[in-house]
Amino acid sequence: MLAKLRLDQTAVYEQAIAAYEISKMICAFAEGRKHILCIGSEQGDIIGWDDFVIQDCISEFTHLQIKRQQTDFAPLSNCTRNGDTELTPLDRSMLSLATWILTYDPTVNFNKYHFKLCLPNDSPDIKRNLGLRNFREFMSLNINETTTSQGLEKLQNVAKDGAAINVFNWLTTWCDFRNWDHINRALQRLEIFDYRLETEIDSNSVQILSQLFSESEKVLSLIKIYTQRNSAYTGSISPRQLLFELKEYLLPNKRTWTQIDNLSDNWQISGIHDLESNTEIERPSRIIPLLWSNERVRNFNINIGQVSSSLAPIHEGIFQLAIHIQGTVNALCVNWDGWKVCLESKLGGTLGNKEDDLDSLTISSNNAPYKVTDGMPMNSNAEQEIFAKAMTTEMTKATWEMVTEKVSWRISKMDTTQSQELRDAVELRWNDWQAVLGKDKQTLATFFRKAVHPNAEGQDILGHLRIGPKTKLLIGDALFTCLLVSVALDPGNSGIMKTGDGLSIGAIGLNWWSGPAGKIRRVRRIDEEESVNELIGKESYDILILSQSEQPESEVYKEPLGESAKVDYSLAAGRKPKLLVTRNRLFGSIINRGSINELRDYLQQKLVNHRESLTETLNNNAS
Repeated sequence: MLAKLRLDQTAVYEQAIAAYEISKMICAFAEGRKHILCIGSEQGDIIGWDDFVIQDCISEFTHLQIKRQQTDFAPLSNCTRNGDTELTPLDRSMLSLATWILTYDPTVNFNKYHFKLCLPNDSPDIKRNLGLRNFREFMSLNINETTTSQGLEKLQNVAKDGAAINVFNWLTTWCDFRNWDHINRALQRLEIFDYRLETEIDSNSVQILSQLFSESEKVLSLIKIYTQRNSAYTGSISPRQLLFELKEYLLPNKRTWTQIDNLSDNWQISGIHDLESNTEIERPSRIIPLLWSNERVRNFNINIGQVSSSLAPIHEGIFQLAIHIQGTVNALCVNWDGWKVCLESKLGGTLGNKEDDLDSLTISSNNAPYKVTDGMPMNSNAEQEIFAKAMTTEMTKATWEMVTEKVSWRISKMDTTQSQELRDAVELRWNDWQAVLGKDKQTLATFFRKAVHPNAEGQDILGHLRIGPKTKLLIGDALFTCLLVSVALDPGNSGIMKTGDGLSIGAIGLNWWSGPAGKIRRVRRIDEEESVNELIGKESYDILILSQSEQPESEVYKEPLGESAKVDYSLAAGRKPKLLVTRNRLFGSIINRGSINELRDYLQQKLVNHRESLTETLNNNAS
């Protein structure tokens, strides 16, 4: 990049300024703040203003002209040029600016351009009776967005302002500016900036870098080496590629981030969670475990320009990830108020834990979004679908790891005071199931989805968005209860979610749900009397578990005669499973006693009751 850096004082000065600007860029990028996009040299086709070119944003550029000038610009002449006196370096720079501004048409070239004259200080004189300080003060006092050429002419000719007269004479006779309109157009874009000398510049760079990096002096040295190594005329330094080179020096306790942008149908992901390879950017396999870990301060920025009621898979993946962020991890979302209403509708108002659990989402409005270009674009449908699928796969994997931990924890907490027989059998069965489910991703994903999305809710509810850290205990309890039933009714371990005589086992793990499809959505208990029959009637399992219900099965069926009651299996009553299992008090007591036979007898008796009730119903219908 920095081909012009030579081993002389000017080159050292240029390199110090470049390293300072790069230090600001990389620290802002690493912190997830607005930052310049890249820095290059000898680019932009504006002769005399190409020491460095900073791309501030997509269509905005700042051109730096660096002069290590501590004495007056020689030869020091009058403000009005007389004869063929040689131009100074500053004269030539301003002449180049005058030439360029005449060619710039903002109605054709929509980019914005700024020019920064960089010096150690503003003490040198430009011409006799016109110092840099005078020129700077003139611009500070008189050049702003409301300045007109007529106003500047009055300042020169009517007010007889000495600085205005000297500036006009210098720029028109030495630098080929035509008039005040020409001057005003150029000075609107010009800034004079004093950086001090190399030692102070480097000290400021080290101070900036120390906020994010250990061994900040070494990091500054590495930045300078990096600029020398990347010295192509057409090259530029962007923050992410440089951060990869410096990643081992990043302080471990600083905030990290991932950002997804969707503007004008273009998608892009960027961030600093995935610095494992310089050719990969924010892979789901890297970012999801980190954003769901709650181990340190992290940000997930969502910049999606327009709220839509129709969600593509990539939308669903992004918001599933964001919904389950918690603790010290934050999600920032553009148009969050609108997206929250949309997501509440898609989730039926609950994740399944509590009646109001969506109120505790750690997602905030992002009122100052900015677009990052140093990322991975996903502009085709195929690219977006691949990314969405990868997100779903990784979120299922991450949830599975959390669920396995919870199931193992449940097993370890089983009461073995009276007997450890049931605990030991459940643990063995769990080891078998865990090995199979860990490999059979489709079966695992299906179990997760059904555990958090009752069929009765209908397809307008995106129940799979409930899968994640916030429902890991619900899913874990559902799976744990399935294990208990399996151990009791399948001594030979015939397969996952099956009994020895081929009955299917399924579980709904929610504590709250949104109610039946086609009716006004209202968050209610999973076993609420008004809708529980519709909930049960839409499931096809032979054995259905409501793992968060503590009601006896007979009360769920609204039978007043207790556990021995016969259940109505007529068509009018709707479909019912062969066995309904809840975590009622009697079931819990049997589990605590730890006897497999007692649990088997309890469940087998309910299956007998089902057969008897079904036979009685058929006989009554026949008669």
